[in-house]
Amino acid sequence: MRKSAQDKLPWVAGKPLTAEQWKAYRARLASESLKHDILPADYYPPANFPLLLDRNEWLSLARTAEKLTAEVLAAERELIGRIDLHARLGLPASVRQVFRKWSPDSTPGTARYMRFDFHLTPQGWRISEVNADMANGFNAGSLFTKLMAPYYEGCSRPPDPVRAHAKAVLRAAGAGALVAVVRRAVRARDCEAKYLASELRKQGMQSVIVSPGNLTWKSNCAQITQGKATRAADLLIPLMGVDWLPRLRPGSLWKRWFRGSRVMMSNPGTSVLIESKRLPLVWDELETPMPTWRTAIVPETRCPSGLKSVHRGDWVLKRAFGGVGQGVAIAGISSGRAYKEAARQAKRHPYGWVAQRRFEILPVKTPKGARYICLGIFTVDGKVAGAYGRSSKSTLIGLDTVDAVVLLGKDREAMSKERR
Repeated sequence: MRKSAQDKLPWVAGKPLTAEQWKAYRARLASESLKHDILPADYYPPANFPLLLDRNEWLSLARTAEKLTAEVLAAERELIGRIDLHARLGLPASVRQVFRKWSPDSTPGTARYMRFDFHLTPQGWRISEVNADMANGFNAGSLFTKLMAPYYEGCSRPPDPVRAHAKAVLRAAGAGALVAVVRRAVRARDCEAKYLASELRKQGMQSVIVSPGNLTWKSNCAQITQGKATRAADLLIPLMGVDWLPRLRPGSLWKRWFRGSRVMMSNPGTSVLIESKRLPLVWDELETPMPTWRTAIVPETRCPSGLKSVHRGDWVLKRAFGGVGQGVAIAGISSGRAYKEAARQAKRHPYGWVAQRRFEILPVKTPKGARYICLGIFTVDGKVAGAYGRSSKSTLIGLDTVDAVVLLGKDREAMSKERR
């Protein structure tokens, strides 16, 4: 029998949980969430089926993610001093000014975490970007995965990214350290911050969730006031886009996130250099070799100013900085109005945008119909640390996607039988 294209895919959508299993799963999710001070109603549950990924494929992707991490961190170290390239990366003028005064002893970075977004195409895997400042999806790769795995015999879980990150913080800061998880605004409905803070406490540290305005700086150390007591933070974890920092109110000393801080940070402001989606535009100017990035795994990337027309359907427009599909426009997928506005902005402010060669994504047959999957793979301190999927009806993986648990274990032959 001739194999179909679906039979050749390295993953398959698992059978959905039964109504009884789904009810039990959500009950456990609610119970576990309450242990972390998270209201069950605050969670958006993942799809009721996992993505089952061939174990050998996972090992290959894990190695690729680790190589990508090593190369991009080396590029970051070089880019810190390459102020001649910062405008081409799309960095705001205020951030470029900070780097002009950067010194090697500025703002020590540690416990570095990031997420690579992989897409399966007819030519193999492609990555659309790296999320190097804040890596959303931690809970889907941690708690959601842990609770769904027992329903799928013969499958195993990827590493737990929240636990891996917390252990990296412990190695850097030590037991009993006061760690501040910093959000743009402290909200009651903040699942990722609460879950991470809970895991930090589980690993033997103290943790608080604060906004940048809750921090005061004294002698280049971040001070946190808790009740009547004020303590110096031992490590900061910014769960916010570093490009957003210059928008903080005057007097917030936002520059400390980039230089001048004596407090360790995971991740520091320097991550803005590799968070930029315009990074491929400066590769040829770097001494840092980036062989893994250059092996056609990243689609062709151009500055909008270098294209005769951005209205052709073979280019995807993206803001230099933006996550979860924000500021992404695809001809024929985005609304006509949204695409025209993106094209207009890209023409007026080309250094704030990038054009990426459009690639075909292979759909996966799921219980909900054909879906396009973005596979997010986490690394922490250079080692693979977990995965989760985002499922969408269209090739635009944005805010309206549904998270999907990723499990490992079955080989392609077993998955081919499962499809039938």
